[in-house]
Amino acid sequence: MTNFKKYSSIETFDFDELESLSEQYADIEFVIQEKLDGANITIIFDRDGGVEIGSRTESLGEIDKLKRFYRIEEALRENDIKEFIAFWSEKAKRDGKLYSFYGELFGKGVSRRIDYGDKQLILLFDLRIDGEYATLRHFYDLLEETGFHKLAVPTLRVATGLKAALNEDCEFISCLSHLAGADRRDTNYAEGIVIKPMNCVLYHEKHRVAYKKKNPNFKEKGAKKPKLAWDATLSEQRAAFVEYVNENRMLSVFSKHQPIEAIAEIGKYIQLIVADALEEFEKDVGKLEINKKLIISRAQAKAAALLKDFLARG
Repeated sequence: MTNFKKYSSIETFDFDELESLSEQYADIEFVIQEKLDGANITIIFDRDGGVEIGSRTESLGEIDKLKRFYRIEEALRENDIKEFIAFWSEKAKRDGKLYSFYGELFGKGVSRRIDYGDKQLILLFDLRIDGEYATLRHFYDLLEETGFHKLAVPTLRVATGLKAALNEDCEFISCLSHLAGADRRDTNYAEGIVIKPMNCVLYHEKHRVAYKKKNPNFKEKGAKKPKLAWDATLSEQRAAFVEYVNENRMLSVFSKHQPIEAIAEIGKYIQLIVADALEEFEKDVGKLEINKKLIISRAQAKAAALLKDFLARG
């Protein structure tokens, strides 16, 4: 039986929507982490010493018989991760606890917009213990105490208050590209930042308080929400929705499901890209009750063109 539990989605922040929370969280310390351009990975240690690996959306199986996912086996053989897995497998068994670490697989073949070097590596950014999120303070302390602090995504800064955290700069040269041997060139910009409370786990309207602020070059939609009148025409709705389908959206889908490899998969990936775009579009403008098929048809054609171009580039 799998112990896999999907990692909570991190919302892209909307300043207007979050401004009302600024006073409520004015005294809370927030951690600012660099957002890595890669694929989410879960490493699960069960109470019997078993180790299970997951992607963003599903279990990949036990560590000795994994489904194919990028070059995950290579990343798991890196010395630091190899030692981490051996140690925490024993610790989970000894403690009688279920530890689920969340991190990012990144590097050559996974990250296409940032040069992290030739290797595929894993860094960790979050933890659940027996199904409940640990505070980031506890997460960092556990890795420090057990000698694996270098596997944590480093803290860029700590900001006091949500407003200060949301105002942090998201356009900067990646601080992590050198880990896999890449040069820290002036063009090697980070994807953005992730903002989470340091000493507590907060929820707002059933969603965990954790936000991402993306460098504009990595956004999956326009800079502003589309403003559609309640009686917007079909043509206006289609034009607004098609802007949500772009190369960044396609690469984001690849990070969850791995990249398309053959033209025979194109139908599957069109559905994944359009579903991902539709989820965000409906958050922004409301549920599409009528004409949904007609509204998404142009976006499906655009997704197909993006996928064919990706395959052609190899």
